[in-house]
Amino acid sequence: MNESTNITYVLKEVNDEKENIFDLEDLIKHFEEIEYKTTSNKSDEEFLNKVASYDINYTVKQLYLMCDYYQLKIQKGKLKKQEIIEKILCFEYNKSNIEMVNKRKLFWYYLSELKNDNFMKKFVIWD
Repeated sequence: MNESTNITYVLKEVNDEKENIFDLEDLIKHFEEIEYKTTSNKSDEEFLNKVASYDINYTVKQLYLMCDYYQLKIQKGKLKKQEIIEKILCFEYNKSNIEMVNKRKLFWYYLSELKNDNFMKKFVIWD
């Protein structure tokens, strides 16, 4: 049995490369804007969370100790707690200070552990 099947197809060339590139560029710009807004909102939210955390977990005296450790020139008694926290966080968010910030956090952790140990707390004078 000899059957013949006819298949017909049409190729149509669409020459709108320029239009596609333009759409792609718009799409890329759109995603960059979304990424910027998302990153910006995250960092703003993160900063506000840090401010709240420092406000709740540290006394003004402890904040001044951080300032002293970071060698921040702050006149004691001249700034409100919120302003001190903002200065500290501005220092900590600077990428060039990351090593010092990590070191300070590590030392504060060690001090906390020593103060919480029944034997070692008698050797730690820190407040």
